[in-house]
Amino acid sequence: MNEIIAEIAFKNHRDIISVKNRIGKDLLGLASLLTVNHDNHYYKTLGYDTWEEFLATPEISMSRFFAHKLMQINRVWIEEYGVSPAKLQGIDSEKLYLMATMINDNLTNEEIEERLEQARTLSRSDVKQLKSGKEYEYERYKTVICPHCGGEVKVTL
Repeated sequence: MNEIIAEIAFKNHRDIISVKNRIGKDLLGLASLLTVNHDNHYYKTLGYDTWEEFLATPEISMSRFFAHKLMQINRVWIEEYGVSPAKLQGIDSEKLYLMATMINDNLTNEEIEERLEQARTLSRSDVKQLKSGKEYEYERYKTVICPHCGGEVKVTL
């Protein structure tokens, strides 16, 4: 019985990750489309007086803030730093946005990779802690204590 439940739980977990990854890919596509629409004022061509009016339509029903977050991800990571959408897939959009807001000058390729790795591997709360400037040091390794000998071992994250 427990094996059946465990099998169902693992399948459910895989399905959640799969759907989340598809949503993330679609959000990056949406970010690009919103940026193009906004920057080219296509919403006006479609008869809307303001960007907010366009976003508020029943078909789109999106807050200005959410649209801004998506466009910020597109502008910073894809347009400014030339990161391919494929490389951003699987990274939580909220973490990509938070990392994008922490960029205040030109980054080297190494720094871009480091930021993306942080967004990929840290929790949202850890990324927020980085953003707030609180003391948090990103480590590529975690130190664990061996239960048998009591020694410290560094494990790659």
